[in-house]
Amino acid sequence: MPHAPSNQSTRVAAIIDKDVKEKLKEFARVNRWTLSQAIAYLIEEGLDDPDNKRGVEKP
Repeated sequence: MPHAPSNQSTRVAAIIDKDVKEKLKEFARVNRWTLSQAIAYLIEEGLDDPDNKRGVEKP
């Protein structure tokens, strides 16, 4: 589950298509998260996914 911002949090910006934003908003709504929480969750999951060949290796 996404966490609240802390002193270890930072802000990022991205330009996405409108249809992608609508999908993100729906994903956030069904999970009862903010849009920001949903995006953070999806980024973290994508980076941690061992099947994601473009992911980042964990130290």
